[in-house]
This record gives sequence, C-alpha cells and structure tokens, in this order.
Amino acid sequence: MVDTVSDGSVYVPNVFTPNGDQVNDVFRAYGAESGQFSLSVFNRWGQEIWRSTDPALHWDGREKGSEVPDGTYIYMLEFEDTCEGVKLTVVKYGHVSLLR
Repeated sequence: MVDTVSDGSVYVPNVFTPNGDQVNDVFRAYGAESGQFSLSVFNRWGQEIWRSTDPALHWDGREKGSEVPDGTYIYMLEFEDTCEGVKLTVVKYGHVSLLR
C-alpha cells in the first residue's frame, strides 16, 4: 500500500495475473479517484509501455495490443492528495509482477 500520510491512502497491488480468468486480471491504483492523476508502467529498459491519466482505467498486461512477457515492471504514480485541507502532489515509484 502507498501510504500518503494524509486524509486517505492509495493501494497499488504488487502482482497481477492477466490470464483471462476474470480474477486479478488488471493493474491499477485504488483510492486516488479525484484530482490530478497519472499512472505509468515501464519495462526493464526504462521505456514507458503504458500510461493513464484516468484513475478508472487499468493496464491489462499489453503494449500496443500485444501481451508483454511475465516479469517485473516499474510503475510511477502521481496523484493529488489533500492533507488538512491543503492539496499536495504525491509521486511514488514501485514495482509490479506480471504472471500469466
């Protein structure tokens, strides 16, 4: 979980399984539903392979329509958070494992 030390928290899972069984098939951040938002996923060479500025959208383990291989991917999450009435921009980095 990404702890924002503020009025709420944002949960980002560290593994997902986009295998079509309708269970844990997508990667997304939960809890950053309002304000500024950006979630990017990078491959091991640092190339951005997916990005969303809509917190309702998710990554399905594809890049340009093709499945990416199993492995660990880096994410960068940027969102607006409110702490004691003050809006703050929070940037967090982490990793997610993709297993099919």
